[in-house]
Amino acid sequence: MPIEVLKLDPANPAPVLERAASVLRAGGLVIYPTESFYALGADALSAASVDRVYAAKGRPGEKPLPVIIHDKSLIGKYAVKLSARAEAAVRLLMPGPVTLVLWASDAFPKNLTAWSGKAGIRVPEHAVASGLAAAFGGPVTATSANLSGLPGMTDPAELAEVFRDTAELLIDVGEAPGPPPSTLLDMTVEPPAILRPGRMPVEALEAVVGPLPA
Repeated sequence: MPIEVLKLDPANPAPVLERAASVLRAGGLVIYPTESFYALGADALSAASVDRVYAAKGRPGEKPLPVIIHDKSLIGKYAVKLSARAEAAVRLLMPGPVTLVLWASDAFPKNLTAWSGKAGIRVPEHAVASGLAAAFGGPVTATSANLSGLPGMTDPAELAEVFRDTAELLIDVGEAPGPPPSTLLDMTVEPPAILRPGRMPVEALEAVVGPLPA
């Protein structure tokens, strides 16, 4: 079946978010908007759904997939061995435009972490992304909706064409803002390390976790 495209009414998002959540529960893929690009969402706790994300993007299996959750209070379900700095980062930087690389709990399938034992977790500020994770009731993959190696995508019409045979649903809110993406901060090393610069300024990070390597 061709991809289903649903325009979201900001005044009444619940019907579209509930429909998208039902697609995720059935093992489907949902394209949804974020603060920067559209993302490709799947049930992050299902190895089969995660495999579908890799296949749809043509993404190498040795590259982990980031996820979103809707509430930072849930972090203990999905991350373990948090250092004092990591706990501070969760408390003070979430929600926000930062993805924290943390030691993954056993809740995540090994293919999501690319067998690294680590997961990139973000609590988005974007109402639709956060609302989707809340409606689904669990973590959702948050890799950019693009073919591997190509830039992130912002145009829902182009996305519907590229993923017409590989995703079930697209939540259309119009053109996404585009770069920069979320900042990717590895909290499993000492000192923490920025793996990808992004929307959160270095100064804001250092105010919470201390000096970061240049």
